Parts: sequence; structure tokens; C-alpha cells
Amino acid sequence: MSKIRAFFAFTLRAFFWLILVLTWIALSASIFWDSIYPSEKIIPEERNPVQNGYNYLIIAPATLKESASKWAEFRESDYQVELSLLLDEDTRWDEQMKEISQRIADEGAQTDESRIKEIVGEVLNEYTLENQIKEIIQETYKQSGEPYPFFVLLIGSEDPNDSSYLPRHRYIVPEEEANFLPFHDIEGDAGYTFDANNDRWLPIAIGRIPLSDNFSVLQKLKNTHTYENNPLNGLEHTQVNIIASDGGWGPVFAKSTELALQKVIETELSLDTNYHVINGNYESVYSVPKEQYTQEIIKSFEMNPLWVSYVGHGGSGLGPAHISEKEYAEMFTVEDVSSVGNAQNTMMTFVSCTSEELAKPLFSNPGGPIATISSSRITFAYSNTFLQKDLMLLLINDQVSAVGEWMRLAKIAYRKPEMNRSFLIWLARTYLDPVLETILGADPSTGVITYKEIIDYQIYTYNLYGDPALQIPHAKRTIDIQSRSFLTRKNSFLFFDGKSDLDEGAPLLVFIKYYPGKIPVIDSAIPANSVESFNAANDFILGATAVTTQKDGTFSGSIEVPDVPNGAYVLEVITPKTPTSVGHDIVYIGFPFLFLFYNSKTWWLVLTIVFFASLFRSIKKRLNICNRSAPHLTSPKMGEELILPRSGWS
Repeated sequence: MSKIRAFFAFTLRAFFWLILVLTWIALSASIFWDSIYPSEKIIPEERNPVQNGYNYLIIAPATLKESASKWAEFRESDYQVELSLLLDEDTRWDEQMKEISQRIADEGAQTDESRIKEIVGEVLNEYTLENQIKEIIQETYKQSGEPYPFFVLLIGSEDPNDSSYLPRHRYIVPEEEANFLPFHDIEGDAGYTFDANNDRWLPIAIGRIPLSDNFSVLQKLKNTHTYENNPLNGLEHTQVNIIASDGGWGPVFAKSTELALQKVIETELSLDTNYHVINGNYESVYSVPKEQYTQEIIKSFEMNPLWVSYVGHGGSGLGPAHISEKEYAEMFTVEDVSSVGNAQNTMMTFVSCTSEELAKPLFSNPGGPIATISSSRITFAYSNTFLQKDLMLLLINDQVSAVGEWMRLAKIAYRKPEMNRSFLIWLARTYLDPVLETILGADPSTGVITYKEIIDYQIYTYNLYGDPALQIPHAKRTIDIQSRSFLTRKNSFLFFDGKSDLDEGAPLLVFIKYYPGKIPVIDSAIPANSVESFNAANDFILGATAVTTQKDGTFSGSIEVPDVPNGAYVLEVITPKTPTSVGHDIVYIGFPFLFLFYNSKTWWLVLTIVFFASLFRSIKKRLNICNRSAPHLTSPKMGEELILPRSGWS
């Protein structure tokens, strides 16, 4: 029995040490990760200039010559623009007949009927609109010295029956892979940028205006001009609205997904970004009653946020929302698009399946968003997770300047190590990728595709509606602000000082807000799943004041601190008018026991002390055992014989 007890005691000690060591290693890696593996920007610092060519290409049918020419004039001040108008159907047919006749004549009088059919097939294939568009794009890019950035704007309808038809690229999925997929082809303009001869994606940012008449295109041009020349003001620059449908995979998944998003916001993204969240799960504080979803989503579109991000199930609507334990309902459908009248100051992304069914009519609406990113086919949850992560990292951390560049880089970022340097992301890539590859199978010949091929399909399927060169109105982080004290008591005043490069008398808004990712405290008197609780959950500002700058650009003031939980908060300053500048500082209200308890550095310090103290104690104990087990020798008295013990000592 004593041996069994000893065995269990040894096993428990070994398990304790294993957990302790692994936890300490993980915390050490997370704390020192940036020093071990510093992050880098994905955008090249030096861009390739144009070499006797162009860096902005517009392709349109001849029926849209008027609006395409106006768009070219608009971009000529910043880019070297080339406008390429496609031939109309009759002219293109005449050109094909001439080419067929010429090739038959070149073959000679002995050309047989089978060869003539081959020539006709070759010419008809070469003269398809799709091949013409691809050839124009890639030849213009290469003949211009492969400049970076290089933008392509396609203007034209996607309807083959329209006189302004401009086809999308159509990628045919290989037969052995199509057995696994719920589709056999992928339509999307991104396919025009794939160089099949060299097996590479060209770094070309491509977008489309999917409209069929000059008036509608010119209206979208007017919105684009207004957006770039009268950018967002104040808090709009730092506002990101997130809409999520219920995944349908149970409450545990829904809660863990929300927690994961909060963790990414807290640890990976700039703290001066402000979030407004709508969650289609009734157990979330960001949910609303069934009849309020459509109204709240339209409000979210029309708040003029920098970005509206939808994640969830796709198709012709947003949703479903999990209303109660057994009830589901759509949050927003294509029929609601006509109710959106003032969303032209925001960009929208739809990370979901076949989301262009909603994105296209929404963008085409005169009051719709200035740009949308959406998918043309069914997508995969794993690749969508990384796409959403990269869209957030690139935009919120100011790594992109144009919307087309943003979309292109987010789609290929999965292959870029510099976009996956976060410790948590590194863990996911290291351990989830092999698991997923094992589940999917690594050999396409078996009829199963790999996760790497899924990423390639994602590049084809996600497309941009809007001008790819549209400039993203980032706020400038040029203001310094600091709290005068490390800790601030509740129900007191927080005093601050700051410095800027603004002129004397420039107005500033200074406010205290919840730490991004933290859910605000909601009054217990407010009923759950109500509009009141939803608004309270999204009310991130705790207190604010207005100040003006002095002659040297400095400013100071105070904000009344309410009775809030102990912890870390953000002190933020922003210019309420264009151009928008921001700054922030982390402040501590009360004594943040709970914040310190959840802080990884605190845990690392505690575990380090425990680890080395236990190690020292164990070593000391072993040394004491050795000392006690050694024979105790005494010097013999004069004339006595030294008698050694029988243990073999000599």
C-alpha cells in the first residue's frame, strides 16, 4: 500500500511540475514574443515607380465611355491612367472573322475541314471578352515595369444580357477537387491577376463598379470624390462596427467566439479604435429583440463608421440571429437595402458565404457604402477566420492606404509570416494547420483538397465593389496625452496634460473609455436583451471634456471619474474636425487588483518565483538527504584503530 501511495504522490508531483513548466514557458513566450519575433509591416517601404507606362488602368465597354472617361480624369492628378474601351459585339465579331480568314489563308489551300474547325475554335477562344480583359491587364502591368501599387478598375454590368456587360473571370475547379467542393467554378475579378505562365498572383489591386448606365456610374464617382475630399470627422475615423450572426454551433461556440474577438481587440489592435457590436445570439449583451435587428443594422450602416464588418452566414441577407432557445430569424435581408439611404461614408466587408448577393445591391444603391468586399461562392470557416483577422490587423493598425490594397493583402496574408507573428496566432498556425490538413487530406488525387488550396479559392472568390485606389481616411496618431498620476480614485477627477502640433485654439475632445474588448458595466435595473441593455453595452465613454490647445500646442484639463470597477481604462484625445488626429494613454482607476490578477505579466512573475523557489527547495532537500545518508566519521583518539563502516567506504 505504501508503494502505491508513493507512486501516486510521485505522479501528482510530476504532473504538477509539468503543468507549471509548460505554463511558465507559454507565459514567457507571450511576454517576450515581440523581442524574439518582432512584427513587421506587410507593405513594402519602397514602391516601384512607373517606367514609361501606367499604374492605374480602367477597362469599360464602349457604352460607358462617358463615365469611364470622367473617372479617368478624376484619377489623373495622382496616377498615370490608361483607359481601355472594349469593342462592341458587332465590331468584335468582324475582327474575329478577319482573323479566322487570315489564319486559314496562312495555312494554304490544302487546309482540311478538321483544321479549319480547330482554327475557328482557337480564334473564338482568344477573342472572348474574358481573355481580352486578362491580356489587357497583364500586358499593361508588365509593359509599365510592374509598378507597385498598380490599380485596375472594371466598369460594367455582370449581366450577360446587358449592353454594358463586362464579364468576370471564371476559374474552373479541377475535377479531382470539385468532388469535395459544393461548386465547380468560381467567378471573380481577382482571377484576372493570376499569371498562369509563371504560376504567381500579380500584386495588382482590382475593383469593379458593377453598374450598367453612365448616370449611375457618375453618381458613384461623385460619392468617391466626396469621400476622399471630405473625409470622416472626429470619432467616425476611429469607429468600427462589427455585426455577427449566430454560428448555429451551440452556446459554447458563440461565447468562445465572442471572447476570442474581445481578446484580439484587447491585445492585437490599436487602443484608440472604438467598437460598436451587434451579435445575433440572445445570450450576448450585444443582442437586441427580434424586431429591432433590421433597424439597428441600418443605424450601424449610417453612423458613418470607418468600417462595418459582418461575420457569419451569408447569402442574400445577414443572419440568422438566435432569438431564443428554439427561435431563429433573419437580421437584415436584400429587401431592406432600399431603406439604407446614408451609408456612402463607410466601407463594408462581408466575411461569409456568397455574400455578394447582398453586397452588390447594397453597393449599387445610391445611398449604399462607398466600397464592399464580399464572396461569390461558399467559403470555409477556417480560412474566413484568418481573413477577418487580417482585415482587422491591416486596417486598424494603419498598414494600408487604399481599399484595393487592403483587400488584396488580407487575402494573401495567410501565406505571409510577417502577418502571423502574434504568439496566439503562431500557436494556432503551428497546431491547427496540421490538424486541419489531416482532416481534409493532403493528396488532391484522392478527391479531397488541402487547406492551402482552400486559401487559393478564397483569393478567387472575394472581390471588391468600388474604386481600388480609394484612399482610407486613417486618423493621424500625432497627439501625446498623459495622466498626471498612475492611479486615480473613483468619484474624483483625472488630471491630464498633452502636446500636439496643432495651431493655437484648436478644439480637442478628451474622454475616458473602457479598455477595448472589455464589456461596459450595465445597470442591473436595465432588462436583458433590450435596446437599453444593447445601447449600454456599446456606450464605451465614461466621461469627457472639451479643451483647446495653447500657443505651443500643449493642452491640459480634468475629467470627472465615475464609480466604475477597479482596472485599466483608456484616456483618449481626438480632434472633432478634419483632419483627425488622435492620441491615448492607459490609466488605472481605483486599485486594479482584478486587472493585475488577469495580467499575464503578473502570472509570469508569480510562477517564476514559485518555479525557482520550488526548484531551490528540491535541490536543497536532495543535498540534505545526501548529507544524512553519508557515514559520520570521527578522528580516532591517540592509539585507537580507525574502524570503517561495512558499507564499503575506504
